[in-house]
Amino acid sequence: MNKEARRSTNLVKLVIKNFTIDHDEITNYLGVTPSRISKKGFKSTDFPKAKPSVVNLWVLNSSSKNKYDAEEQVDELFKKIKKIKALKRLDKKIEYYISCRVEFVGDDSRPTIGLTSKQIAKLAEFGCGFDVDYYLTSSK
Repeated sequence: MNKEARRSTNLVKLVIKNFTIDHDEITNYLGVTPSRISKKGFKSTDFPKAKPSVVNLWVLNSSSKNKYDAEEQVDELFKKIKKIKALKRLDKKIEYYISCRVEFVGDDSRPTIGLTSKQIAKLAEFGCGFDVDYYLTSSK
């Protein structure tokens, strides 16, 4: 059986952290179900060997099928989070940003991470940061 070769990818997600309100309040307010949550002081069920979380965390992964182009994934997230700027009304300490995890696999071509000027303006309008993390992995 031939395994399909691993490919370089982008994973774009919205990360909301450092809040004191209940996770469900964020879910209800935004009207979308998170991909993952972590509760301060508790171990993650996704990562059982990890230490207890030091912050509350609410994460929404892009559901775009294009895992190569960050621009398309950011647009897809923007459609879901139109009310994000108003989250500050619920909790003054809340922080949020778009996270882009770029995984380079061996000698595979490199995924694009560019954003349009409209996307950058929308990030500013939302008061939303943009974080990029790079990972280089073996193709094996």
